[in-house]
Amino acid sequence: MMDMIPYHSYLRIDALSLFISATVVVFFLLTLVYSLRFIANAAHRARYYACITLTALASIGVALANNYIVLLVCWGFLGLLLY
Repeated sequence: MMDMIPYHSYLRIDALSLFISATVVVFFLLTLVYSLRFIANAAHRARYYACITLTALASIGVALANNYIVLLVCWGFLGLLLY
């Protein structure tokens, strides 16, 4: 069944989604730079960086979603991460 659905039906890159993705990446990098000293000695540092990275990836997935299934999966994953 997966060979019948082309890969381009999952994600779409247009001007608006590219702008939103770039904005997410900028804020992701700003958050990482801002939190470097704060989280440097924390015991849960790896989990923090994993959650921040996955949140950025889920946000980009929402911005690039081309159908409702991908949008809902990324949105649900984003909600789970932000909880």
